[in-house]
Amino acid sequence: MVQTGSSINATSGGVYTATSTIGGCTFLSNEAILESATVVPGLGGTGIYCLGDFVNVGIPVTEVDQDYTWRQNGISVYGPIGGNGGNQSLQFNMVENRAGTYYVESTKPGCGVVYSGTVYVGFAQINNLVTTAICANQVTFKWSRVAPVSISQTYEYEVTQASLPSGNGILTSDSSITVSSLNPSALLLYPCSGCLQFWFFVWRLDHYFLPLLPGQF
Repeated sequence: MVQTGSSINATSGGVYTATSTIGGCTFLSNEAILESATVVPGLGGTGIYCLGDFVNVGIPVTEVDQDYTWRQNGISVYGPIGGNGGNQSLQFNMVENRAGTYYVESTKPGCGVVYSGTVYVGFAQINNLVTTAICANQVTFKWSRVAPVSISQTYEYEVTQASLPSGNGILTSDSSITVSSLNPSALLLYPCSGCLQFWFFVWRLDHYFLPLLPGQF
């Protein structure tokens, strides 16, 4: 692209030269090489994951002249690796100590450091399950969220007299539920749909709750 004037505002990287014509003579300046700015990486992978789930904290498009370092809760866990023009990812199978916030730090020779947005990787679990209201024919359960409130989290529960889940649970995004028409039975509560780890309470004939340990199959 050719521009005229005594100065220009460069908006992209490249090699720039200036020419000047005086009378019948043309003069050519030296070259000015401008590097393009460091591109901020886009990052995906936010979610709540069950034990053993495949997790991909990835950048869909990387720059070949930039390096990338993944950080979990501020600590470097992968990289630096060079961009390849396509996807670059941190991949693992979910375990509890992988939970946290992730972001990518990217550098380019001669340019400043840039950072991606953060993604949240949560470990599916139920914490602090308690009963908050007990009546003769219904009970309210409450538990603590693990993920930040900005992250969507779905739980699954069912009331059954069986010792194993049927796979026909009820989904909820709340952190409390009220269950009515109870007989002696168990409440099976899953940290997310499809997770096999669950907490359960047994409703006894004397209307007390007997808390049991989390089960895993």
